[in-house]
Amino acid sequence: MRKFRHIFLDLDRTLWDFEENSRQELESIFRKFKLQQLGISLPNEFIKIYKSINEECWSLYRLNKLSKEDLRSIRFLKTLEYFGIESKELAQNLGRDYVNNSPYRTKLIPNALELLNDLKDHYNLHIITNGFQEVQHIKVQQSGLSDFFNQDRKSTRLNS
Repeated sequence: MRKFRHIFLDLDRTLWDFEENSRQELESIFRKFKLQQLGISLPNEFIKIYKSINEECWSLYRLNKLSKEDLRSIRFLKTLEYFGIESKELAQNLGRDYVNNSPYRTKLIPNALELLNDLKDHYNLHIITNGFQEVQHIKVQQSGLSDFFNQDRKSTRLNS
C-alpha cells in the first residue's frame, strides 16, 4: 500500500525553466526595443542589472510595499534609470511585453516531462505556485504540462 497519493510540484524552477525562459524574453525585448541604440551595450549587461533590481522589487512586493502593477513597470523603470535612460513609457512597454510574452516560452527543466510521465499513473499531481495566476495558467498550457494535472477537480487548480 502506498503511503502517498498526492504529489505537489512548484511550477517555476521545478518544472518550467524560469531562468532560461526569462533570459530568452529579456533578450527578445532588448532587440525589439533596440536598447543598444539607447546606450545599453550588451543584452547580458541589461539582464544582469534587471535581475538584481527585479529581486529587490519582489522583496518589496512580498512585504506589501509594492503593488503587482507597480512591480511590473518599476523593475524596468529602475533598470533603464541605471543605464541613464529616463522613460516611464518605455519601462511600461518593456513590462507589458515581458508579462505578456514570457509565459508563452516553453523551456522546461531537463527531464520534467519524463518525471511527470513516471508519476502520473501512480499519484494525483498538483501544481502549487506563488506566481500570478493569470500568467501561470498560460505557462502550464503552452509548455504541455496541463495533461498531467486534472483541472476538473477543485484540489488541482493553480493557486497563487
